Amino acid sequence: MQLEQTVAHGVYSVPRGWHAKGFGVFLGCCRDRLASCGDDSGNPKGANNNASTNNVNNVNNITTNNGSNNGSNNGTSNNTTGGNNSANNTTNNLAPQRITLPLVGFRDPKVLYTADGVAHFTYCYGASPAHLVYGECAANCGVEDGWTFVELANSDLLNVAGLKSDASGRLHLVYGAGVVGVTTDKTIYSTCASGCTDANNWRTVDLTPALDGTTTLYDSPVAVSDGGGVYLITTDATIQARIILTQCLGNCEDGNNWSSAQIRTKGTRMSLVASGTALHSMMDNEIGGLVYRFCAGNCTNPGNWQESPQLFAFDGNGKARLDLANGELRVAYNQGQVSGQSPEVTAQNGRVLFWTCTSNCLDPAGWSGTLLANPDDGLNLDMATMGDATALAFASADMNYTLMVCLGNCLDPASWGAAAIDSSEEMASDFDPYAILCGGSSPYFAAWSVESPSMAISESTGEGLFASVGGLLQKCEVGGQYFRSTGMGRLTHLR
Repeated sequence: MQLEQTVAHGVYSVPRGWHAKGFGVFLGCCRDRLASCGDDSGNPKGANNNASTNNVNNVNNITTNNGSNNGSNNGTSNNTTGGNNSANNTTNNLAPQRITLPLVGFRDPKVLYTADGVAHFTYCYGASPAHLVYGECAANCGVEDGWTFVELANSDLLNVAGLKSDASGRLHLVYGAGVVGVTTDKTIYSTCASGCTDANNWRTVDLTPALDGTTTLYDSPVAVSDGGGVYLITTDATIQARIILTQCLGNCEDGNNWSSAQIRTKGTRMSLVASGTALHSMMDNEIGGLVYRFCAGNCTNPGNWQESPQLFAFDGNGKARLDLANGELRVAYNQGQVSGQSPEVTAQNGRVLFWTCTSNCLDPAGWSGTLLANPDDGLNLDMATMGDATALAFASADMNYTLMVCLGNCLDPASWGAAAIDSSEEMASDFDPYAILCGGSSPYFAAWSVESPSMAISESTGEGLFASVGGLLQKCEVGGQYFRSTGMGRLTHLR
């Protein structure tokens, strides 16, 4: 398949009786067995090995291995949900365990695994006051009894920007806190090395003074290096938005160790990955495309950043997910509905695209990719990686949440397996959306939508976690308007 480029708050308990039943298989090959389950061709990852992948030598121009232009490969054929036996074995019999949290205003779920195989989960719910909750699980993470929860903060307004860990297992949390009637929202960094289900073991730093009026409200990315360096990008809502990098290279509990600087003007929907002192970022340039940015070190100096030309067409909806594994950058996103591009590029509208790069990533020719899933899938998407394996979780056009897994050779669509892991229908069977009154009476129409995914894979066990928001869509009367609110959290354990 060929693609076209363009340039101390007390313990919080989950309410009982709200977890779904079932057991299943996630990564049928966990870390110890991945080598025998992935690509055994001997080809280096990211190499242009066959006609189903491509390198792009020029913006808007596809080239095949022999360098000739190939306009017939417009990205609409060979759609697949996976043909690789190992990947399909991972997904065919999937029957996940699930915990449902019917909490008004549930939002911003973040999940991760630390190297010891412990699962971590944060989310917010409610408003005035809103609550920030942290959860931890070492075993039996598909049932609520396996989790211990604690409330870390409450305020009129709260949002979680990111939950990350370093190589030592220390947790790093960044969140925003606001008070109704106060124009400046606070941005808080909080960290915990152990005993994290005790709120007293979290140490916080108010980062607000360093952000120069920018905020975490606009989907700010957070990255953490193995050595414990913490990086945060914030922006403001102006037309010529200022992009601020705030960083701490160590001992981040001390506010004096944080520094910040403006590194760009204009840009949004950024992803950020740290590797040693280097930073990798993919961002929407707000003029119809995605660009890759790289800094080798001392990244609060804007002169140390390099930026690619526009790599990929992108309509500004959703977000491109970026990760780095085995020395390979991986990007996944839905292109959306772009215009003004070549027919080959616009033919990819509404599709999920997956790209990789191992070298020369500032050059469009350094990237190779493939098309995945069905048209209009993937507008809400997250990605997790482990060695050669990649997992994508996204909302599909039919209101399911789909998991796609590749154990290796991921530029070949046939290497991917797929399965539905949640759906609007399953949410409704757990909690009837018509039971929620609309203007004091039963709604004319009500349904759950699947939103805001967060995906993580355990490198020690091969298990997975998937968290999402159940958004409530209601129409109170015939001919009335649709209203959206959040009212359900979903945490799914995949093993």
